Amino acid sequence: MQINIALNSHFETFIQEQINSGYYNDITEIIGDALQLLENRQKQKRLDLSSAISAGLQGQGQAAEIVLNRLENKYQAMAEK
Repeated sequence: MQINIALNSHFETFIQEQINSGYYNDITEIIGDALQLLENRQKQKRLDLSSAISAGLQGQGQAAEIVLNRLENKYQAMAEK
């Protein structure tokens, strides 16, 4: 399967640096590694959500204020990147 993607200059440079470093042989290896990381992160999020739901159903949840503050801090940090 062939997929065409457009990358901004930051990622084009980053990819070229990775190949030049010798860590990767080509862009296919880089994209494969990136997709594996994304897949693992999504699996972990599902596991975390499942655990949180189970804990909440067992009365082991956290106060909404604590959760909302944590989420606000997380998304604020993401926006600053």
